[in-house]
Order: sequence, then structure tokens, then C-alpha cells
Amino acid sequence: MECNTTLGNQSSEKLFDLKAHDELENRVRERTAELQAANDSLKNAERQSSEWKNRYDIIVASSGMAVYDIDRLTGEVFWGSGAEHVLGFEPTALNHTRHDWLALVHPQDRPAVMRSIEAAMIKGLSFDVQYRLRHGPSDYRWIQDRGFVVPDEQGRCIRILGMMQDVTQRKLADDTMREQAALLDQTQDAIMVRDLDNRVLY
Repeated sequence: MECNTTLGNQSSEKLFDLKAHDELENRVRERTAELQAANDSLKNAERQSSEWKNRYDIIVASSGMAVYDIDRLTGEVFWGSGAEHVLGFEPTALNHTRHDWLALVHPQDRPAVMRSIEAAMIKGLSFDVQYRLRHGPSDYRWIQDRGFVVPDEQGRCIRILGMMQDVTQRKLADDTMREQAALLDQTQDAIMVRDLDNRVLY
């Protein structure tokens, strides 16, 4: 009788162990499936993020603009692709702080540039300023810099996002036209304009 009881107890224990093992395996399978789904979702999000970054890089590069993001708290500057074309520096040599960038602004333009950007930061407005920026080791180019501030919940500026465009050719053409217009205003002689067929236009 005792032998039968012992055998019965051992069978019950084995049966309990098998059930516990099966339940554990089921939980492991369920958890593995959950982790796999989360991993697949993360990979999909990373792929989509990479695709959007590639699109963004193509758009920025084809626009001929330098896109930047300044962290107001740390002063760090993050440049988008194509910035080296506008700034004339290799990506590894690009300035990485706000003070480095300010040092590239032409000394005569620096005060006005700082006033425009500081006013935008205080008022939370966008800015649009034109100035000379050093391009490469010694040359200066005219830059159109458009940006806007990103405020925190208290309205304080925490980031500055902007785009720089090289407008040197346009600036030189505008200056030439102004100089020619000034000369025409000052001259007292009659001016005659002919076309290629020697016909008087005016």
C-alpha cells in the first residue's frame, strides 16, 4: 500500500513538473514573440528614419544651402550635409561652436549680425540677415542667413535653426547695377544706346 502511495505521489510530482515546464516554455515563447515584434518595429522605425535622413540630405545638398542647428544651452553647432560647399571647409574642419562661427563673420559685419540674432532670441522671432562670412582660409563670401528660434515651455530660446545661402554673385551684380545707376544720375552728357544692328534704342 505504501509503495502504491509513493508511486502515486511521484507521478503527481512529475505531472506537476511537466505542467510547470510547459507553462514556462509557453511564457518564454510568448515573451520571445513580443521581443521579436518590438525588435522588428524598432528596425522598421530605424529604416524609415534613415530613409528620411537620406531624403533630407539630398534636398539640402541640391538646394545649395548650409543648414545648421545651434544648441543655445551648450553653444554647439550641428551642420547638415552640404555645409562644406557654402562654408568652404571640409566636414571635419567645420566650426562646432557658436563662437567658432562668429569668428568667421567679417569683423565689420559682426556687430549687426549679433544684434539681429540676439533680438530674435529675446523676442522669439525669426531673423534674416546678410553678411560676409569667411569661405575657406582667406576668402569672404556674402551669405544670406535665415533662421528662427525654438523656445522652451517658458518661452526661452533653446535652439536656433537656420539656413545659409551663398549670395555673392547676386550681391556683386546688385552693387554693380547701383554703381551704374549712380553714374547715370550724375552724368550731364547725353547717353545713347544702340543694339547690335546699330539701331538707336534710346
